[in-house]
Amino acid sequence: ITAKEAEDMGMLYGVFSSNELMPAAMELARRLAQGSKSAIGLTKKIVNRSFQSDYATMAELESDGQAILFSTDFHKEAVRRFQSKEPPLYNWDKMGESNN
Repeated sequence: ITAKEAEDMGMLYGVFSSNELMPAAMELARRLAQGSKSAIGLTKKIVNRSFQSDYATMAELESDGQAILFSTDFHKEAVRRFQSKEPPLYNWDKMGESNN
């Protein structure tokens, strides 16, 4: 398949020319930095473990990770905002778009 087809299927975040790649990467990094640092750090650890783990172990690690992250201040604030109908701290579905 082509890069554009892969992007349309959701397999890629985006397709960029060589001049667009660094600005796009920096923008993605900036957006990710606005998210939960605990979630990003734990996700990185779990992904790194995935290379040496079977499916059952990975499912358990993910479940444990979610349980841990439910107790973070970021999650508590996200729940409070949701219940108050305030805008979210971070819109995961629109990573490429401005949150404002």
